Amino acid sequence: MELAFFGSGGLNYLSVPSLPDRSLVAEKFTKLTLEDCLKIAKSKRPEFRALTRGQEAREALADAKRAQSYPILFVGAFGAANWSPVRERQSSVFSNDPFNSIQGGVGLGLKFDLEFGKHAAEAQEQRAEAAKLKATESYAAPGIELQVKKAYWELEQAIEGMQVAETRRSAAKKWFVSSAMGWSIGITPAKDLMEALEGNGLARKNYIETIYSLNMALGRLSQAIGQEVADLKYR
Repeated sequence: MELAFFGSGGLNYLSVPSLPDRSLVAEKFTKLTLEDCLKIAKSKRPEFRALTRGQEAREALADAKRAQSYPILFVGAFGAANWSPVRERQSSVFSNDPFNSIQGGVGLGLKFDLEFGKHAAEAQEQRAEAAKLKATESYAAPGIELQVKKAYWELEQAIEGMQVAETRRSAAKKWFVSSAMGWSIGITPAKDLMEALEGNGLARKNYIETIYSLNMALGRLSQAIGQEVADLKYR
């Protein structure tokens, strides 16, 4: 697209990139019940998953800290046997005979870590962190449920508005076509034709805005439950 304007040097042209011609369409989606949305949110929302996994990790770390106070029992053993047909066996216990010998042994050990108070305190600290996450989950869950319900009812309103907008657009189009045909044969005044044209334009505008609201409601519901409910294209 080019724009012409007058400057000091005469008529100048300015090239302006044209906008892509894309029509806004309502995205297709599978309608879910409110109960299904709440169940999906509890399993898919990263907040729920982070709180659950965080509690499990803190509890496991507390058990590990507590286990450091337990005694450690260990057992060790070794054995070796050597024989050579071309070397005489040395019967003296003071001789070094690596070619004809049998050796072995067993060892038993017990280890204690005496910092019992420190380990108990660290375990209690981790359990306190787990309790904190549990408390966070107790007041975060109702908030997320409220967010899911709000997004769900907004989608319900958008669906109802879409039906009204389609009916309104169809009626406005029929009104405009009827007025245009009447004006062409001279039975409809120009004023009525212009009113029909205005009504048709307003109905088309309302239809496009309703499509936008529907797609936005789908996006908000997808964000609320942590899972896509439609094949939305985020650009």
